[in-house]
Amino acid sequence: MAESEVHTYHCLCTELVVATRTPLQSFPKRKADHAAICKFSASDLPVPGAALLSGSTVDDAEPIVLKLDDGFEKRYAARCIRCDLQIGYWLDKSQFEPEQRRKREDVLYLLPGGLMSTEEMRENKDMGKEVEVAGG
Repeated sequence: MAESEVHTYHCLCTELVVATRTPLQSFPKRKADHAAICKFSASDLPVPGAALLSGSTVDDAEPIVLKLDDGFEKRYAARCIRCDLQIGYWLDKSQFEPEQRRKREDVLYLLPGGLMSTEEMRENKDMGKEVEVAGG
């Protein structure tokens, strides 16, 4: 696999969501929900684990607060702009800097089962059917 290869991932509705040079399976995972930890950078995919969003997501304006075994966590859902499926979440900055109260935008946690690779999408799509075009 070439280092310059770009791996693309789509929402289950087939909307392109994220691109990365590292396969999603290789990203570090959170222990609690097995979400892939994706870092975002100002430059184009400079390091393993870095990703680019396609612009096909929308983030919830208000966070939800989850009670976890070790405390509470504020999350902003990241959703597919086409079908509204939650594909991941951003944590609130207050988790890291107590005085901050907004979404932390440098790390997105991608939930398992919310995305499929372009290869998986191609395999599942019936590409063998011919399309008839009505002549005019």
